[in-house]
Amino acid sequence: ALLASQAVMAQSTPMAQVTSQANLTVTGPDTVASTNFPVNSSNSTVLLQGDIVTVTPTDQAPGSVSQGAEYSALRLSMVTNANTANWTAINVSKTGTAPDAVATTVKVYLDDGDNGYDAGDTLISPAVTTFSGGSAAITLTAAQTLTTSAKVYFIVLDLAPDVGAGNTVGVSVASQGQLTVDTP
Repeated sequence: ALLASQAVMAQSTPMAQVTSQANLTVTGPDTVASTNFPVNSSNSTVLLQGDIVTVTPTDQAPGSVSQGAEYSALRLSMVTNANTANWTAINVSKTGTAPDAVATTVKVYLDDGDNGYDAGDTLISPAVTTFSGGSAAITLTAAQTLTTSAKVYFIVLDLAPDVGAGNTVGVSVASQGQLTVDTP
């Protein structure tokens, strides 16, 4: 049996070949006839395996926030089932009663490894994205390479200092179609 490993590059063409009867071992008094050698298989094209990216969300929004506050509304843990995938964009929807202007910016941060949003995390999106029509289309400043080891990201809101008290605000990523992921 010929087994292709993950180290085989996409679009390569492995094949099997037995060049002569000397490449086969049998126990005497049996022998291998020298006819029909070399024996070759056909070439098979190795295709890139489609990876599945699993996103595990965790609600981070506190029960209440102050006007002008910056806070993590949503934590996303992202991992592939095999190989790697590049994450380049996300579309975040606003939920709640507050108008689009509630957030002066909607940002994405890469966690520094402590699984909590803090000053050590790295901003990976422009700090100028806002809600328009109830959604924020965020293109990451650099593609994030997702692997079989989970990475944690935070969707962070900067609230306007004059947003009306009593309004509610949250975020949602409605479906897998809201994430732009491709192969590296």
